[in-house]
Amino acid sequence: MTCIHQFQFNPFGENCYVLYDEDSRDAFVVDPGMMIEAERIEMAEWLAAERLTPRRVLLTHCHIDHVADARRFANLWHIPVCASADDRPLAMSLNAQAERFGFNRRYFNFEALEFDETLADGQTLTLGVAELKVIATPGHSPGGLSFYIPSINTVLTGDTLFDGSVGRVDLPGGDMDTLLDSIYKRLLVLPPATRVLSGHGYATTIGDEASSNPYII
Repeated sequence: MTCIHQFQFNPFGENCYVLYDEDSRDAFVVDPGMMIEAERIEMAEWLAAERLTPRRVLLTHCHIDHVADARRFANLWHIPVCASADDRPLAMSLNAQAERFGFNRRYFNFEALEFDETLADGQTLTLGVAELKVIATPGHSPGGLSFYIPSINTVLTGDTLFDGSVGRVDLPGGDMDTLLDSIYKRLLVLPPATRVLSGHGYATTIGDEASSNPYII
């Protein structure tokens, strides 16, 4: 069975998820946003306690709060960083993003993030016996991705869809029409009981958002 553990990291309260297979103990780490040593230690100690072996870093998009530790973590485990090619310009401009949010360059220096593998809409990844379906959900960023796991009726939406809200579109590459198109055509078509795990905030369901989210009803 596929299990999911949630962390909350960095000043943005970013949700990082570890997906893992109970039997093999293989794991995918989604959006490792650790920015300080205490957060890196928290992740490392939990992985060790659970006897998990990360196999991939998956990125829903390449805003700095979601990718801050992606390269360091991937290099530590000798695993690939996987993201949409459409978010490569964002991944190459992490220091510019950091400056936009006021990070002190004396303490933070974010190198450009190169991808090891690119992910595309309709692609399927395997974790244990479970399948993860890659869904392109641009709008918050040009290369936004969601990860749908039918076997546990769950979708990880990054910053596309939230409990009662949707992703901001005022950052470079954001577009509201594109975002809403992604939500209507790619996410709301999933079964209503599908659990939604977002990049920030609380879990919800597709059905709840379809019926009560003020941005999309």
